[in-house]
Amino acid sequence: MVQRLIDGEWGSTYDGQPVYREFNFGLHVRDNLRARFEPTRPLLRFWDFGYNHPVCVWGQVDWEGRLLLFHEVQGSMEEATAFARRCKAETSAKLPAAREVLDYGDPAVRQKKDTGSTLAPISAPSWARR
Repeated sequence: MVQRLIDGEWGSTYDGQPVYREFNFGLHVRDNLRARFEPTRPLLRFWDFGYNHPVCVWGQVDWEGRLLLFHEVQGSMEEATAFARRCKAETSAKLPAAREVLDYGDPAVRQKKDTGSTLAPISAPSWARR
């Protein structure tokens, strides 16, 4: 625990045990948390563009300094641009009153790994290929 929580290292994880043993579903999860969204505060979008399992999580810091998480979308074998379009549409659908959106993401989106490219090759539009 000291390695993970204080030193910032990976520390030990154990099969069958949660990563955060202190997590308590009854204490940390609330139904209809989206009803607590405050349109005057920035909406935060957290991105991880991994090709195999991209993720986007929407949240907001409330007036008491707590991070409230409202929604998440997980993809599978999905290129980053298509995933981003889908998540931006989700933002409009799920939290249409948001006035300001701040995006935080993994800078490794441009990496190419053996599992596939996170970004699809950019091709010229058909009118430019003549």
